[in-house]
Amino acid sequence: MIGQSFDSMKLAYRSLIVATPDVFFDTTGCAFTFIIAKIVAGCKVAAYVHYPTISTDMLQLVWERRPTYNNDNAIVASPLKSYLKMMYYVCFAVCYGLVGSLSDLVLTNSTWTCNHIRSLWRMAKSIIIIFPPCDTQSLVILPIQNRQKYIMSIGQFRPEKDHMLQMKAFSLLAKNNNFKDVKLLLIGSCRGSGDESRVQELKALSKSLSIEDRVEFVVNQPFLVLKKWFGIASVGLHTMWNEHFGIGVVEMVSFIL
Repeated sequence: MIGQSFDSMKLAYRSLIVATPDVFFDTTGCAFTFIIAKIVAGCKVAAYVHYPTISTDMLQLVWERRPTYNNDNAIVASPLKSYLKMMYYVCFAVCYGLVGSLSDLVLTNSTWTCNHIRSLWRMAKSIIIIFPPCDTQSLVILPIQNRQKYIMSIGQFRPEKDHMLQMKAFSLLAKNNNFKDVKLLLIGSCRGSGDESRVQELKALSKSLSIEDRVEFVVNQPFLVLKKWFGIASVGLHTMWNEHFGIGVVEMVSFIL
């Protein structure tokens, strides 16, 4: 995280010496660029924060030595490594709070994000929640009758969405004869080769769990395809821990409200 933050500062410097705006508006979560914008370039600083770079939940996770996608088992198993990572996170969180407090206006995308930013960017002048726009008009009119036996999951194929947990849970459900016709539908996009490899890993996992004939993947498809499945599936599934907003969740519940 420190390396990424330092590189973001270098990029901001190279950009701002070419042209200095009146307002520097960050929407990428690169809070350390505020140092360059505010102190070096003399700009007003605004930010729209989707997900804090570090949060108190992340600190607690390391403190409790809980394994997850960003807390490797090798670190969890070692008290010394966990302690060192905790110190690294604490130092980074303090610095993150200081640079975030340079902002003149902060917009956040959810109550969850807002609460974390308030706890970290204590000296920020103004913090406001602006929820992302979710166009659900075409979904609220979908009929809820005559649904098929599909459990639908929506989310990018990235580690924090925890698709593996979904498949392992579904494999237990699949053993119950009362649910022998139910299928799991994984809908999402891939940002690059890393996500594409993750899809292949999930397909391999479905085979190892003997559920490959009951799991379907819909990858990188347009909204019209997603809308079709919204009108077919009976159950919506989401397993990201500490989801900051979750547009897919809003979409899944929109037609039953």
